[in-house]
Amino acid sequence: MDTCDLTQVVQVNYAAQLAASGLTTSATNCDNKCLAAMWNTDDHDGDTFCYDHNWGDCSDFCDGDFPHLAGVCGGLGLISFFMIVTLSISLCCGLCNQRRY
Repeated sequence: MDTCDLTQVVQVNYAAQLAASGLTTSATNCDNKCLAAMWNTDDHDGDTFCYDHNWGDCSDFCDGDFPHLAGVCGGLGLISFFMIVTLSISLCCGLCNQRRY
């Protein structure tokens, strides 16, 4: 992304770039607090990403700093892993007991 900031700041400060990349409509439709924009180049089409920062501030998305998001995803992954292991062990024990009788 080329810029990540408050939605109003991006809309005002980068109006010319948004228009040149054909992103004015998507930027205007952003109802969230933050807006990230990537301009048209020869390699890729321009795009916008409208988001609420619940893990830092608006610039964290461009900087790649996601401590809160990473912690949440990592925690959910660990919980899911342990739940699958527990379920597998319980199922195996249940099937073993079923075969005995």
